[in-house]
Amino acid sequence: MSVTCRGMSQTEVYWDLRPYYKSFYNAMEIWRPNRDSEGWKMDDAETDYDDMFDLVEKIETAPLTVEITKEVERDLEALVLFYESIEPVFLPVRPQQSTDLAYMGGDASAAAYGTGVQHPTGKGTVWLGNWRPDETVKGSNWREAANLARILLTMIRAGKFDGKEIWMATDNLVWALIANKGMSRRKGLCDLVREIKLECRKHQVFWHPFHVSGKRMIKLGFDGLSRGDFDSGIMLGVDIRTLVPLGTSAVDFEQNQILDWLKSWMGRDFRPPLSVKDWYCKGHEAGIHLWAPPPAGALIALEELAQSKLKRPFEVTHIFVCPRLLYYEEWSRRFSKEMDFWFFIEPVSPLWPNSCCEPLIFGISFPLRKHRPWKLRRVHPLVELAKRMQEVFKTRSDLGERDILRKLWYNPWGFFGL
Repeated sequence: MSVTCRGMSQTEVYWDLRPYYKSFYNAMEIWRPNRDSEGWKMDDAETDYDDMFDLVEKIETAPLTVEITKEVERDLEALVLFYESIEPVFLPVRPQQSTDLAYMGGDASAAAYGTGVQHPTGKGTVWLGNWRPDETVKGSNWREAANLARILLTMIRAGKFDGKEIWMATDNLVWALIANKGMSRRKGLCDLVREIKLECRKHQVFWHPFHVSGKRMIKLGFDGLSRGDFDSGIMLGVDIRTLVPLGTSAVDFEQNQILDWLKSWMGRDFRPPLSVKDWYCKGHEAGIHLWAPPPAGALIALEELAQSKLKRPFEVTHIFVCPRLLYYEEWSRRFSKEMDFWFFIEPVSPLWPNSCCEPLIFGISFPLRKHRPWKLRRVHPLVELAKRMQEVFKTRSDLGERDILRKLWYNPWGFFGL
């Protein structure tokens, strides 16, 4: 195998292929001293070189070719399934029926685990068990992932999830990121993703792992499964869709004061939130626009917001508020690109109460200027101000520094002396 070319560009388009190219990269790096027999990077305690001089000497003697590993052979067999046709393969993007879905979640402790699944009919299934002695010593990230992955794979292989959309809730951010990215430096986690992606392709399963806060896991009833707690959430027959508000905007959450807070420092500039229809028309007009999409529609709203900025870069100001659901999985990159100023509002105040569980994400996109600096987001004091506001809403229970926001809103460039 040649190590001169390491580009795998097709994975930027076909994300499902990512787990199966990791072994190729590992094989190309297997000659390095801190790699095991399959090319996986070892921990510092497991490296077999004595000092940096030894490492540099080995790097300078890199081979022109390397041997194909067993993992490469295994992944090649999986890739045959993805490349089975010479012509492009048409794949469905969603189930045929709106009822073809299920929600699942679970909890794993050092000694035990529990997983629950609920269908739209309200029927559900719960699995409980104890870890083997060799599994109890593994990391918490692996246990959280293995708990959910094993049940998911069991149900898929049994044909119970064929053609269905599976929304998998987890409060382990590491597993949520790895499951969506499809890659990990840890062999155990990468193997789980590789196995799930392959089975989902065979059985036409639409898998959506997403991160929720620990508070929401308690509300869902998943958090106590490993301890035998069946007194909350879906264990009492509550419809899980009412507990995971992926289709609820920030202004529609119960007991929040978002609109009153915005009015308090925006003054006469306050505008009602755009409706979904307004995203495509009114949101592209010059002026001030308040975007408050539900988490499931946040990416689409941000794409329309970007179109609005492209059309009228000097004439539009956008405010964006959305609960931190599906943030890491779908819209974090687009959000950070479009906003000039943003921070998280923790659920610890009347503005965004504890019942909301996840933080509220707030951002402002200011118009461009026709001279340097063109973008306000490049001004260093603005970054420091965002950090300050983040601390305010994390540690205090009042409505925060409204006077500062008011001054920033009415004169963003003059606020920093520009």
